[in-house]
Amino acid sequence: MKRKIAFEQHLIDKGLLTEEDFSNILLDSKHPSNNNQTFCRIAVELGLLNVRDFFKIYSFQTSTDNSIEEIAIKKGFLTPDQVKAIYAKIDETTSDPIELLIQTKRISKKVIEFERAEFYNHSYEEKLKEQNKIKEILMKFEIFSHLKDNIFDSLSNIAIIENFKSGEIVIREGMDADCIYCIASGELSITKARVDGNEASVKKTTTQRAKSKDLYISSLTEGAVLGEASIFEKGKRTATVTAISDTTLIRFDRFPFLSFLRDYPKSSQSILIFIIQGLLQRLYLTNKDLAFERKDSVSQTDIDSILKEFYQA
Repeated sequence: MKRKIAFEQHLIDKGLLTEEDFSNILLDSKHPSNNNQTFCRIAVELGLLNVRDFFKIYSFQTSTDNSIEEIAIKKGFLTPDQVKAIYAKIDETTSDPIELLIQTKRISKKVIEFERAEFYNHSYEEKLKEQNKIKEILMKFEIFSHLKDNIFDSLSNIAIIENFKSGEIVIREGMDADCIYCIASGELSITKARVDGNEASVKKTTTQRAKSKDLYISSLTEGAVLGEASIFEKGKRTATVTAISDTTLIRFDRFPFLSFLRDYPKSSQSILIFIIQGLLQRLYLTNKDLAFERKDSVSQTDIDSILKEFYQA
């Protein structure tokens, strides 16, 4: 079973490494990551696949959650022994991202040694217990209702539990939008600062905001998802979110969540449909004048019908 978070994510969470730096290392053509493109490139170089085979396998893989090697074996393009040979070659030619970070002076070797000692000394049993707890919570969310059980293992690896006391601010208007939240328990209030020409109005404490009569937008409870627009583009938060009661949230940071969607294309479609439906519903309810003309808002029946047609296709 995978750890709850990778060591690289541990460094990012502690502010010792930026997502951009790590992404650049992985995407640098001189240091290929162990992804689908690398797998097929090595297979072609070894003479086990040709370019036409590559495109056939890739077309099959885009419509399923199976890995590229599973597709290659299932469709008869490669044998299990050939797949092992490809990964052996990848291990020979692919550099360790952490070592590359040290070589390019993005982080010092001393810091890496210290953080590795801290990261790997944590109890594995405790982390496994926490991961199973997160998995059980995630399976209750409608946004993930069409995922297979094995995919929840990968999803729980990138999920982070956060607890907020009543009155505590979860998201502040104007801050960077870099993650989405799923409400495991509790209730949240969404408000927006009134335009008064004073930029400091969005930086007030909880008590000050309550007294300033900020514009109330809505409340969200258990099972709801918020901040999902950050999946599509980096930007700023457009409202402040405050815990009305003690609240437990599941946080997904943008970079790991996008990687998950890329790795599981079949499952990602149902997740993205749910997110888009939610954004359309919110747009309709919060500002009818700016929404396009239609008789009824998007209903849950609409989304259920779309998903039913999708899974029967």
